[in-house]
Amino acid sequence: MSAPRAAPLAAFARRRATRGRGKIDRVDDAGANEKRAREDDVEETREDDGWTRLTTTRDGIELWTRPAPAWANARGKVREILATCTFENVERSALWAAICDIERYDEFVPYVRRSTVLAKRGTRTWNHAEIRAPVAGDRAYTIVIDDHSRANVNAGAWRTTKEMEPRRLSPGARPMRANCGSWHLRDAASGAGVRVRYTLITDPGRGVPQWLLSQTPKTVPDTLRAFRDRALSGAGRASPSTRRPYAVARDLARRCVRESEIIVARLRAALDVVAPSLK
Repeated sequence: MSAPRAAPLAAFARRRATRGRGKIDRVDDAGANEKRAREDDVEETREDDGWTRLTTTRDGIELWTRPAPAWANARGKVREILATCTFENVERSALWAAICDIERYDEFVPYVRRSTVLAKRGTRTWNHAEIRAPVAGDRAYTIVIDDHSRANVNAGAWRTTKEMEPRRLSPGARPMRANCGSWHLRDAASGAGVRVRYTLITDPGRGVPQWLLSQTPKTVPDTLRAFRDRALSGAGRASPSTRRPYAVARDLARRCVRESEIIVARLRAALDVVAPSLK
């Protein structure tokens, strides 16, 4: 999934990113590859795949559910949610641009307070975000996103990861146990609009009652509509010169903070090397 290029990683971040990476990638990629192979045909959702139909909203969003797979590392009562719909008069490229506008999710995605691209390598992006959800409260997660787009299809999948996870969270925020999902977009059969398939697995983690784990389906349609409205507004493709001044200033401030943290980390690493010789 495309995203803005991030600054080079500090030494401590590189060490954290490489520690245990082979094991994490082997386990997570196996689950993700199995998921993509099983769901390559986005036009079909079958009960023999384990899906149970929940409902269809008034605007045509179909919701399905099934037990979350083991690779997602969610608790037993967590369900995987599937939403399918067709957004008429929405260009696939515009919707994909909104999905890829990761660092501006706080402007239009429900509950997102902050979203930061930590790094990008090829088609893989690391993202850290903070959300404020009803009842669950302030939560934070770090995910790795893989872009699987190909001819006439835009697709991406993400999963929770410890790679590049910040050492400290914002005051009051708790880490989410699981946040995994996928997007799959293709042009609608009618030729007008885009066919959407969206999956989501979330486990807020500690401090959330078991009954709340089944409430995720209620928020999914609002999320899809938010991306649709963003695509229709054209804001996802706006250049910095056409964006509102406060948004540009905010993004510059965030970039300065990230770069300052990298500089501090490099200075600490340099002091660790020099300090023994000064004693």
